Amino acid sequence: MSSIHLKIKIKIKIKIKIKIKIKIKIKIKIKIKIKIKIKIKIKIKIKIVIKPYIFFIFDHL
Repeated sequence: MSSIHLKIKIKIKIKIKIKIKIKIKIKIKIKIKIKIKIKIKIKIKIKIVIKPYIFFIFDHL
């Protein structure tokens, strides 16, 4: 088995948006409105490049 060159590129983008809306109305009666919006965006890019000697690995499997 010859040396195997592994190149792994991992890009992780995480976007978190939190919106909190609080409305309080006080009239004899108390009205409380709470709105919570949470947006989570996760982007994961994984690039794996293996060279050379890929065939040797698959042969042993």
